Formats: sequence, C-alpha cells, structure tokens
Amino acid sequence: MKSGMEWLIIYPFQVSSTYPGKVFLKKCDDDESETTFTLVKRSVDQVPLNRPDPVTPKGLSRDRQKYLFKSVRPYVRPMFSGHYMPSTVRGVIFIL
Repeated sequence: MKSGMEWLIIYPFQVSSTYPGKVFLKKCDDDESETTFTLVKRSVDQVPLNRPDPVTPKGLSRDRQKYLFKSVRPYVRPMFSGHYMPSTVRGVIFIL
C-alpha cells in the first residue's frame, strides 16, 4: 500500500483565453508532445460571459445581533469592540 504523497504527480499545464475550456498538459517542461483535454462539459458558447447580478445582503436579524453581541463580543479586543460590536444596534441597548 502506498503512503500519502507517493501517488501525487504534478504535470505542467497551461490554459488560454484563446481556447476556453481546454487544458494543455505536458509530462515535463522540456517535452515537445502536448496532451489537450476539455475541462467543461457543455459548449463554450453556453458559458455566460457577463457577471451575475449583485446580491444585496439583508443584514442580520435582531436575535442574531443579540447572540453575536453576547457570545462573540467578549472575545473582541477592547480597542475594536466599540467599532465592530457596538452595544447599540438599531436603537436597542444590549445589557450583559
């Protein structure tokens, strides 16, 4: 039985925007022969080119804010606790 890293072989490879979805692989840097394989399963024409619409986070619920204030704030350094974990959130004062 082989131990952990004996089976791991890393080959030099190259990808190019000229040939999207293709990977060019060699056995070593000096090797003249090159193997090509396709990395994507669907046609490259179907790959979206535009970025998706941004997702705006809704923020934390009041219960989650209370939980974080009570459970996490004691571990925040005092010099940062007022900035990152204020004791008032949306007008509610948390008392420990």
